[in-house]
Amino acid sequence: MFLIAHKAFLVAVDNNISPSFPDLPNTMNDVREVKRLLMETPSYFRITDVQEFTGTISRKAIIAAALKEFFESATNEDVLFLFWAGHGYLHQGEGYLVPVEGEPQKTDESMIKMADVKSLIDNSNAKVIISFFDTCHSGSIARSQDILRGLTLTGSGKIIIAACQSHQSAYDRNGHGAFTDYLIQGLSGMAANSNGIIDVYNLYSFISTKLSNEFQPGVQVPVLSSSTVTGQPIEIRRILTRVDEKQSAELSPETHVDNSGMSYWIGNISSEFDNFSEVRSGEYKLTMSNPPSEVENEFRKLNEQKNTVGFAVRNQACLVRVVNLNITSGSSGEKMEVELHKVEGNHESAMMDMAYGGGHSRTFSADEIATIRANRILFGDHREERLSSIGDKLLESLISNPTNASIKPVIENLIANLQNQQYKLTRIRVIAVGHLILTGTVERIEKLSFQVTEGTISDVTFIGYRKKYYSNVDPYRIEINGKVPE
Repeated sequence: MFLIAHKAFLVAVDNNISPSFPDLPNTMNDVREVKRLLMETPSYFRITDVQEFTGTISRKAIIAAALKEFFESATNEDVLFLFWAGHGYLHQGEGYLVPVEGEPQKTDESMIKMADVKSLIDNSNAKVIISFFDTCHSGSIARSQDILRGLTLTGSGKIIIAACQSHQSAYDRNGHGAFTDYLIQGLSGMAANSNGIIDVYNLYSFISTKLSNEFQPGVQVPVLSSSTVTGQPIEIRRILTRVDEKQSAELSPETHVDNSGMSYWIGNISSEFDNFSEVRSGEYKLTMSNPPSEVENEFRKLNEQKNTVGFAVRNQACLVRVVNLNITSGSSGEKMEVELHKVEGNHESAMMDMAYGGGHSRTFSADEIATIRANRILFGDHREERLSSIGDKLLESLISNPTNASIKPVIENLIANLQNQQYKLTRIRVIAVGHLILTGTVERIEKLSFQVTEGTISDVTFIGYRKKYYSNVDPYRIEINGKVPE
């Protein structure tokens, strides 16, 4: 008898040798985020079962041999996850995946046929195979008779979701492929049902709807292909629900917090929600059962005044305005539904942050200033040596009142302050997410985790990425590890 094992195979081809194919630096972001989401608690995947092929390792000989082993060695109890981000190539009606050395003049010798990958998938003994391809012409991997439209996917089987149809291109923007951007949003919780479950069909529906809203009809239409699908909906990922959080807190003391659970932050309040979804691009719905009176009163005020306020949930943050509030009563108490519309903020501006050059070796790039600011927010840290004799009002202003911030001023030592006020751990995390993004410090957060000792946050690990201003330059990465001051 075999134990069920979840295994992942992730490919990012970012820098093709052939001049016929431009570099795709965003594919590295794609794989990095997909891997983070697969590993995020509660996870089915162990790090030892996640293979990653990037850079010069993404050569045909290496990937082809590894793919063969990945699929052929699987047992009928295995669940396999494949993600490929890179170039796709169409030659004489045949679709190809392009490794790092792929050349159009040597198509068969230097590239991998999509049909060969499809054959490996079809012939594998794995119980479940879920594959995502973010490449041009990736729809070629799905046989037309297999394409599902409007069917509910169930149980075990083999699923392929491709970024576009065989004759179409897959587009890149905002640090990610468009397809993968919505895949990431879906896996982050946007495609979850009320029980926190993200299944394949709901995920595909979410991606398809988002792409159709972004692009003109027929520009980039994703493809869903399936074979022998039976049983219950195929579950890719589960996020914590409000009930899960309560049960977890009752059963065991928290020692590590790496997600915000069902906590959110908006304006002057932070609380828990039952369901959160993006109805359309920039339009959100937040649902709460029996909200505390102070929460209900704050939302009533926001609805009446239509003020723009900061909002954070999970790993994302933006400015929003409450556009509608609906409160109903039933046998189980009150249910409050809040409709939020995103408002563009200064932190999303294309204007570059200011750098500082004050002479006497006191020069700071915008990225260095942002790193100092992140330390200030998380730890109240003033230990930067070049700031020891601080007296420059401009430099302090760039740190504490950045021009591209949507909320001001920067709050120092945020985690310790909230902890002293007895805030719940997941609420502290989501408020920190909001302040790190809305102050313009980072554009996105890869990791924000707390080590908890005897109920108190002792250590913080943070990884975030700054806004990417140049398409050929990777976004600046801020990585901080530190202890929370007592």
